[in-house]
Amino acid sequence: AAAAGAGSGKTHLAQRMRDLERAAPDGTQPRILSLDDYFLTETTEMRKDPKTGIQKKEKVMKYEFDPEMETAYIAAFLKSFKKTIDVGHFKFIIVEGINCMVCHFEEFWSAAKSKGFEVYVLDVQTDIEVCGARNKYQWTAAELRGVADRWEPTPAHMLALGGAPAALLPPGEGGGAGGGRAAPASRSNG
Repeated sequence: AAAAGAGSGKTHLAQRMRDLERAAPDGTQPRILSLDDYFLTETTEMRKDPKTGIQKKEKVMKYEFDPEMETAYIAAFLKSFKKTIDVGHFKFIIVEGINCMVCHFEEFWSAAKSKGFEVYVLDVQTDIEVCGARNKYQWTAAELRGVADRWEPTPAHMLALGGAPAALLPPGEGGGAGGGRAAPASRSNG
């Protein structure tokens, strides 16, 4: 499970964990599940063709947070996760989302544990200013501070890893209040 505010590095961390697992001699094909995907909508924008200089319509995916849909999206995200672990094609699953409160990820943790996965929670701590400069969804400093203010520590019964190893983090990562959680769940053969 991964959790953090926008710009904390959780997506980068999830992708680096996936890439490192793939490259390992006995590596498996990891699966990343991200809550952000539920807030992506297809839109049409005018873009200048770099070769011709002509403006043309292009379909792009754009993040649009909809607070009215958040509860429904989280329920669909959990359902998708449970289906992924039930089908059993992936032995290494990374769940990525803000997850600042334990209630945001404890059902994912419980579902994975019930299917024999070893679940780790990785806290990503990043300065609010770094998050603000890096986030691609234009979150305000106040919104990022709100995530930090609601942050709950990982419960003692869950395997919590400290900070992410430096090799996994994006440039500019530092300690601070605007962090997040990234936690892979893995299952051995059987």
